[in-house]
Amino acid sequence: MRVFGVSLEMAGSDAMGSPLGRLLHWNIITAAQADAGYDFAQTIRAYLAASGGQRPSQGRAGFLPAQGSSNGQGMPVKIQDKARAYMEALHEVDRLDPTSPSATSIVWDVCISENDRMRSRELGLLRSGLNAICRIQHRGIVSSPRLNAHPGEVESLRQKGFAPN
Repeated sequence: MRVFGVSLEMAGSDAMGSPLGRLLHWNIITAAQADAGYDFAQTIRAYLAASGGQRPSQGRAGFLPAQGSSNGQGMPVKIQDKARAYMEALHEVDRLDPTSPSATSIVWDVCISENDRMRSRELGLLRSGLNAICRIQHRGIVSSPRLNAHPGEVESLRQKGFAPN
């Protein structure tokens, strides 16, 4: 894929290899939103892999089993809970304006399917969806896969019992 408007070095970097990376590079989304999008993609892909290797698609956006049901396939409860929390947060964004395109669908397309969505209305919904995922992460319901702290700070937090080992 060609990426215009960047240097040769930047075009060859990992930052330009995904829609989230490009949006972050162009300052359309924040680093926290990009991290949330990457974690959403990783979580949903892990969920789908554990639930029988289903291919990711927008039609699978309502796939989550009811709370308290047995997953039957040894799926880690943490992945199931995290996926459920993310999808519920996205559905809340969708309910804010039922006449608007689905934020769930847009976040799914950009993060899971890695389709570029560059229209301003869709970018606003993408940011709203990623913000909803960020709020879930910051409430402590799920932990972010990346600690955006200096390695020395992370070690200090671990010693105090505030960061995972």
